Amino acid sequence: MKNNYLIYGSSRSGKSTLARMMCTRFNISYIPIDKLVTAFEKGLPEIGINHEKKTSENVSNFERFLIPYLKTISHLSRYQDNPIYVVAEGAYLHLEDYVTQLSKSFKIIILVQDTDANTIFENIRKNDCKLDWTYSLNDKELLSYCKHLVKVNKYIITLCRKMGFSYYDTHQNRVEIFDEILKEIAKEEL
Repeated sequence: MKNNYLIYGSSRSGKSTLARMMCTRFNISYIPIDKLVTAFEKGLPEIGINHEKKTSENVSNFERFLIPYLKTISHLSRYQDNPIYVVAEGAYLHLEDYVTQLSKSFKIIILVQDTDANTIFENIRKNDCKLDWTYSLNDKELLSYCKHLVKVNKYIITLCRKMGFSYYDTHQNRVEIFDEILKEIAKEEL
């Protein structure tokens, strides 16, 4: 391995699944950014970093920790005798911040579901397990959330096009798309 990776994308687009597949295939470490948010939420609630209120101030507070943390890991992976490479995944920061501050340190993979709310709903129900936070939502709650995700996906796609970044649409053939990504990474790592 000679690169660190960052997986960004909309909620329920397959970020965690792809990250775990990469860890298994390439024997690299995994940093789930959502778990770091949860640690701040539980351990330092006064800072305001949490999953419920993703305000600009909260994101900025988290960014002051996350960006230097990831840059330090990247630095260590490049200058140690036994480097440690990672795949980090999450979407708590804004895509622009990831690109401007981390694209030199991490290869960025962006996942979206470019489709309608009903298809996203079906995909979530098909792929969810008891550990996923959407698992316990009733159908009405989940469909409402999926309508929100349609807007989020469109926003991410617009940003990608504006910044010249490619993305993967995981609303169909997710397994094949992940296999394609893993093959591309394997070629880059030779």
